[in-house]
Amino acid sequence: MADQDNHGGISQGRRQSMTGQTQSIGELRQQMRLLWAQACSWEGIHPNSPMVVFSNENPYQAKYDRAYQAWRTLRYPTKKEE
Repeated sequence: MADQDNHGGISQGRRQSMTGQTQSIGELRQQMRLLWAQACSWEGIHPNSPMVVFSNENPYQAKYDRAYQAWRTLRYPTKKEE
């Protein structure tokens, strides 16, 4: 399943989640949006704020960071040296 990326290209990246499910770039992006909104809500910050800092006590911060790293790995894969 191909996903439209923000640059108008098609991306075919998928990854295995910690639960064993395969996630696409689009699914990870959707998960990130939800986690971002939850983290902001927990802090009492509007999600569209130009500057956001999460406290260490925020239970959504680590989840968001993991989802972002997974998305980044798929979106910008590193080239393997031959």
